Amino acid sequence: MSESESSLKLAEDKFVEGMQDIGQLWGFNSVESKIIGYLTTQNRPVSLNDLVEQLKISKGNISVSIRKLEEKQIVKNVWVKGDRKDYYEIKLEVWQIFLKKSFENYVLESNKALESIDSSI
Repeated sequence: MSESESSLKLAEDKFVEGMQDIGQLWGFNSVESKIIGYLTTQNRPVSLNDLVEQLKISKGNISVSIRKLEEKQIVKNVWVKGDRKDYYEIKLEVWQIFLKKSFENYVLESNKALESIDSSI
């Protein structure tokens, strides 16, 4: 691995770890957050086996988390010509979803705070 490839891998790893923290603030579990982070750094479809290898997480845990992310429309299953494996990509709208989720969390927490203030008066 060249020095530039090594630096890129280090940056990718730091991004994925950072996404783990941010994703949990948005209501995703740590595995879902890592998957989101990793897929965001890739410019190609990624197989379950690639996710297992790169994230060092069990295939069962990756599979369950991928299904949840598909249901939430964060990732999509894509077809790769000549291969029967399942491949996944991050949806282009993911940052819009995160912004919406952040706003929803803000409104929810604000309403809780206002209710608390109202009940104490």
